[in-house]
Amino acid sequence: MLLLYLQPAAARADAVGVPSVDYLWTQAADKQLYKAAEWLALLHYHDESFGGPESYVDDKAFFLAADGGDDAAAELRATLNLFVNTPETRCRFPARYNWLSRQLDFSKLKISKAECPEYEDWRNALNASSIVLVFAASYVNSPSSMYGHTFLRFDPPDIDQSSPLLSYALNFGANVTGSEAGLLYAWRGIAGGYPGHFSSGTYIEKTKKYSRLENRDLWEYRLALTPAEVDQMLAHVWELNEISFDYYFFDENCSFRLLELIEVARPDLDITSGFDAWAIPLDTVRVVEKAGLIDDVYYRPSNQSVVTYNIGLLNKSQQMLALTLSQDIQVLHEAEFLELGESDQAQVAYTAYKFLRYEYNEDERDPGIAERSYKLLTFLASRKLRPPEQRVPPTPISPLDGHATMMASAGAGVEDDKWYSDIELRLSYHDLLDNLAGFPRDTSLNMGRFILRYRENDGLQLQRLDILEITSVPPRDHFYKPLSWQTSLGFDRQWTNGDDELTFQGNGGVGLSYKTVFDGRIVTMLRGRAEYNDGFNDGKVDVAAGGSIAYLRQGVVGNTMLLAETLHFVGGTDRQLLEIRQNFVLTRNNAIRLHFKRSIDESSGINEAGLYYRVYF
Repeated sequence: MLLLYLQPAAARADAVGVPSVDYLWTQAADKQLYKAAEWLALLHYHDESFGGPESYVDDKAFFLAADGGDDAAAELRATLNLFVNTPETRCRFPARYNWLSRQLDFSKLKISKAECPEYEDWRNALNASSIVLVFAASYVNSPSSMYGHTFLRFDPPDIDQSSPLLSYALNFGANVTGSEAGLLYAWRGIAGGYPGHFSSGTYIEKTKKYSRLENRDLWEYRLALTPAEVDQMLAHVWELNEISFDYYFFDENCSFRLLELIEVARPDLDITSGFDAWAIPLDTVRVVEKAGLIDDVYYRPSNQSVVTYNIGLLNKSQQMLALTLSQDIQVLHEAEFLELGESDQAQVAYTAYKFLRYEYNEDERDPGIAERSYKLLTFLASRKLRPPEQRVPPTPISPLDGHATMMASAGAGVEDDKWYSDIELRLSYHDLLDNLAGFPRDTSLNMGRFILRYRENDGLQLQRLDILEITSVPPRDHFYKPLSWQTSLGFDRQWTNGDDELTFQGNGGVGLSYKTVFDGRIVTMLRGRAEYNDGFNDGKVDVAAGGSIAYLRQGVVGNTMLLAETLHFVGGTDRQLLEIRQNFVLTRNNAIRLHFKRSIDESSGINEAGLYYRVYF
């Protein structure tokens, strides 16, 4: 249930008789209001390819006509009838009434006045005059937030004088009961097995979840809506109280539902029609920007981003001192700390405190962390030490300025002394060698990657199909100890007993990543693979174990990866891979990529080299 929502009770009205609704219906029919963009937006109507227009709303409680979900005219007539004959209905649907009262002449009808104290109390408590669209950066450790997440924040008129953390936020999400996870959770999320609802809470609760617990940067985009448009959106939010939609991870998700709300505020936009197959949160923010609706942008760094920035302000010895201080408060009284100047003492102690707060968010039940945090804060206050003014990281490149999320590529090369040409299409999203600007570093997330290859004398074939590929390789250091991991599922080609076999495979790995020269990463992983392959000597299904080591460098101009991998299958097959990949960034949405690799199966080796032009769109 939406916070502050109260179920509207039947309002008392002065009985003045019940006029006929025909007068209003005649006006509405003459103007064809049931076809108006405003009315269709209020009903969440969309065009079905075969069944005709219908509503996305899957809850019959939302409609006043029995067939209101697929007959906009019937719903309009039923709405007018109840507005005239049952005044309290207007309290349940204030957005409908706001719009219809501007389109039709209600003045000639002696309609009972409906008082709506519950709605007015909620609207006054919300006290919202502007709306902010918030984008939480992608979080690969959560299946529902791999592509990021969006929600709305409602700000009061005096937002410059008060903290936005006290504002209310509106979220749409799947209503998951129990502790479902894994394949069942993923399947139901994809297939629409969960109901979706709008819910709200304070913005500080959202920042605690996304910025503090999940370490996700937040981007706040203030929407250029008029007061009347803000009021209409909020009136419609009231109408959606406890109303359910079927939730689909790919298309009818959090971000798509918010676009519908924006269309209610400004129906002439039509910003939802381009998301029939999927709605990636970043793309939905971009369509809002393209519509000219973004008035201002504010970057709110995650807790980890702030801590990491403050660590970077220290030299190496001060960093180790701050780490030691976070573990042992007695360092405050040791010579190494006391010999520092006051500003350096403040920065070291402040960094130790912020790091402890970061760890406290990770494990709120550790009383030792809480005690050390308190003593550090007390020390700073007692010495009147203030950290340097600049302690918040500078604003990075906005996600809106990153490359587009779809990609097409064409290229050619040579494999086993035969020329080939490739056509590639990737439906989403970003890999480790793509232009890093605007995307989280050290992560790769791809779905729906297809490669078709035409090879000399062999014709056209499917070379690769990645259903899903996720990689996370954040580096470890003295302060942070994350694990690196990778998983993928799909089809690829492997040289097996001298033949190029199309295999179905699932593989994964877990390991460690460390920073190295040129701001690069050394990544080592233990790997496993399950594979269906017609070329295996003993059966068609086999499993393998092995390992890999890679060097990854991500930069503004280009990204480089050197990879060595070995696998040993239970059936006796040994496989090695040596590969160099290089991506050169030309523009935001254009790049050149080349690779050299040697695949070794038993004693035979196959060499391949290719050059590709990539376009992001």
